[in-house]
Amino acid sequence: MQGTQDEGCSSDFEYDDGAQIAYCRSKLGVMTLFDQYVQRFPKLHLTMVHPGVIDTGLANDGRGNEMVPKPLLIDNEEGAQTTLILATEATERGAYYHNCFGQVTLPQQDPAKNVSLGLEMWELAERLDSRVSMNICKLVDQIMY
Repeated sequence: MQGTQDEGCSSDFEYDDGAQIAYCRSKLGVMTLFDQYVQRFPKLHLTMVHPGVIDTGLANDGRGNEMVPKPLLIDNEEGAQTTLILATEATERGAYYHNCFGQVTLPQQDPAKNVSLGLEMWELAERLDSRVSMNICKLVDQIMY
């Protein structure tokens, strides 16, 4: 995942290597924000899911060349299965679930576990639109208290 760790997940990054790097960087940003949500909203039961590599057309290089062989891609219905399981079964709060491997524990050196990056992403989101974070906090308070 070259291009995701070294430059952070800033919005001003130029994507010389195409959409795949942008996609990887966005997933890293979501994963770091997830840990911030888990810490900030202890009464919410949050889980993260990797649904698999869905055949959406994103797995090509923009010139029609598949980067992932077709037999490894799954359709939307198959991709929804892990999400459905997490929504209907007892799961561990704050855990990450993969469609093939089940619950996965990322090592602390994984870029997604970078606490300072997560905090930086949270603060950036708040600066971009403080109303969003205030509304999320109010909504959580209404639901949980």
